[in-house]
Amino acid sequence: MIVMKFGGTSVKDASAISRVCSIAANRNVKRIIVVSALATVTNLLTEIIELLKKKHEARAVVILGQIEELYKNVASGLGLPRSAIDFLDAKFIDIRQLIKAIGYLG
Repeated sequence: MIVMKFGGTSVKDASAISRVCSIAANRNVKRIIVVSALATVTNLLTEIIELLKKKHEARAVVILGQIEELYKNVASGLGLPRSAIDFLDAKFIDIRQLIKAIGYLG
């Protein structure tokens, strides 16, 4: 058994994720695949946290929109079904509500 971890630029877009899938599929052993954030997402999440600390909820929501666009572009580029996009939409609505709640509560 092997563990394969991918993140950042190795999963930056649909093309990169397709390469990761090929790498993982070409192994003839049991494997565990770990995928972390797309390229730039960790930095954007950190920026959201810093904005919320400064009570800049509206700017944090804009940054979240950038993250949402990244993930939707990947989903589209991979040809994922509409249900996957709907799932992403629902999750980003939840995160937006969480950001607004944090902004409200301080």
